[in-house]
Amino acid sequence: MQDRIVLFESRHASRMGGSPFAVFRTMLDDPFYRDFTFVWALDDTRNPLRRRYARRGNVRFCRTHSRAYARTLCTAGYLVNDTAWPFYFSKRQGQVYVATGHGTPVRKFGTDLGGSTGQAMSLTRDLLHTDYLVMPNRFASETILRAADVGGIFSGRVIEEGHPRSDLTLAHTRDEAASRLADVCGVDPATRIVLYAPEWRREAGVQREIPEVTLANLAGLRAHLPEDHELLFAAHDPFALAARPDLAGVRFVPDWMDMNEVLAAADVLVTDYSPYLFDYLVLGRPIVLLVPDLGRHVAEGTLYFDMHRMPGPLCATAEDAAAAAVKAEADRDAHERMASAMREEYCAADDGRASARVCDIVFRGADSGSSYRPEETGRKRLLIAGCDFESNGRSFEVVDFSRELDHSRFDLTVLFTGRVTLGRARLLRMLHPRTRIVYAPGRWTLSPRDYLRLAAHRAKTPEERCAPEEIERVRGYFEDERRRLLGEVTFDVAVCFTDRLSSMTYLLSVCEFPRRIMWLAEPSGAAKLLPVDFVMERFDRILCAPGTYVSPLLSRIARAERVSGTPDGESIVQTIDRFSGFENSIDMMHAEEMKQIERRIPLALAGAGLDSHSAAYAAEYERLRAAAESDMSELTDAVRAHVSVHERSHGLDHAARDRRIIETFYRVAGH
Repeated sequence: MQDRIVLFESRHASRMGGSPFAVFRTMLDDPFYRDFTFVWALDDTRNPLRRRYARRGNVRFCRTHSRAYARTLCTAGYLVNDTAWPFYFSKRQGQVYVATGHGTPVRKFGTDLGGSTGQAMSLTRDLLHTDYLVMPNRFASETILRAADVGGIFSGRVIEEGHPRSDLTLAHTRDEAASRLADVCGVDPATRIVLYAPEWRREAGVQREIPEVTLANLAGLRAHLPEDHELLFAAHDPFALAARPDLAGVRFVPDWMDMNEVLAAADVLVTDYSPYLFDYLVLGRPIVLLVPDLGRHVAEGTLYFDMHRMPGPLCATAEDAAAAAVKAEADRDAHERMASAMREEYCAADDGRASARVCDIVFRGADSGSSYRPEETGRKRLLIAGCDFESNGRSFEVVDFSRELDHSRFDLTVLFTGRVTLGRARLLRMLHPRTRIVYAPGRWTLSPRDYLRLAAHRAKTPEERCAPEEIERVRGYFEDERRRLLGEVTFDVAVCFTDRLSSMTYLLSVCEFPRRIMWLAEPSGAAKLLPVDFVMERFDRILCAPGTYVSPLLSRIARAERVSGTPDGESIVQTIDRFSGFENSIDMMHAEEMKQIERRIPLALAGAGLDSHSAAYAAEYERLRAAAESDMSELTDAVRAHVSVHERSHGLDHAARDRRIIETFYRVAGH
């Protein structure tokens, strides 16, 4: 580990910009950091900033996923990023990760927005590795922790000293910034500059594609702005857009140029739901909001703010926005009255010195009242892993467990390591809403030599694999994987929901957890059983359901076989004390029916008692098929309704069984 190397990355290594760039410039100009080496992950080799800073002896560059990048990611003492590191990133002991984010959000994201299963998985995993989360205000801090679903397990510190990237906006006067734009893209500094900076539209489909609605708004603004107004637009591919006849006269800012420096040159900002709205507030200049789709966002509840409170007129068309931009100078006093309260609430710390204060806290250990750790919830942290969320009894056991657990006492995290398919997404959505899901991105990060060593280990017999010397030989691999998946989070209880000697079984057994429980929820073939010695040695308690699990295990106990060389009598007492029995709440007949429902909707309809030749059957079939294609929630409700019908028809008391299981778990979890 080299504690005087800092690795910077911004927007997935596509630029030098944002808060990482602001922190970099602050450190570069401070004599205190003259012994530091600064490495930028930057894929654009033609970036002019790269050429400018490459002349500095302590600044280096590397391309993402290159050997140099991987080496620096593993050895740099400090890491600064405004997005997320690759899936293979695992913060090493002693590294310090500073996450800066994208400013104050206007549109909802992550779990606040709902949407597809696992859409915030990269953000969640990234925050689990974060030591310092740099946020512009308390609203942004609380929002990102909640939307990434890490509230209650986030172990880093939050710094609310303003947004470093706003320093770039305040570092230059309007004329200085406009003169630089004149050199870069030919803008006339003597004209009024109108900057159109809409939010990045994810629904465009292709990441680097500019939506047609944005291009239509851009053409409309250009058509209705007077000749003495320059229209600026920051585009990924300005040369391709410049060839469009309807965009003649638009000045395109190249992607390599930092957006906050561009903001400093603008006399008027035209935007919609972009976080740059708050960055621009610090200048006290007019803002126009071009939001033709506002009604849809209000109806769908996708905004954090009431846009009518925003400092600027709301416009439904580009023509109205152009007219508002022309009038903005005359309405400057009215705008200032609207903006002052919002600036005080969300930009109070943005004074041009935010980067320096952040550097003092991170690199010099300065104490600040704005740096804090989120309060602990007081709930016991519980981790569940090993469930594949296929349609089987084990998966429904996890679902039922999450719904019956007392979430005021337990903070429940489910570690999901599979690929999110349609069926698995359906089951994941059935978990209790307060269940946190951490998704495992990508595959293991082992070298070819380590892969071979692990393969050789797995080729041994189960008894050989569970020998103490073999466990120690592979412990490091699983410790690394635990850090990659869970970062700095610590859990009080780890529960393994699998009957196989799988990677998750290893991870939960050889890594450090205060208490481990093996939950054998679904009877299965004896060939899949874990070796008894391994189970007894590594897990504090074993929860057993009736079936093929119990008889082989108890028969070995009855024969008083040795466990780790202890005397036979002690072995019996020690082993029996580790068992707790319970009645399985999902029987195998039920689980098999669930598999068929996932594959064929007609079986679900037949289970509900509908005649396959009736009109009601046809109507219900079409309804469920439409639900499966758009939103899985209705199909999930149908499946759960079928569960209730099945249980009533068989005289099963599902709720009572769940209560007994939960009571057993509370006892063995020591709570």
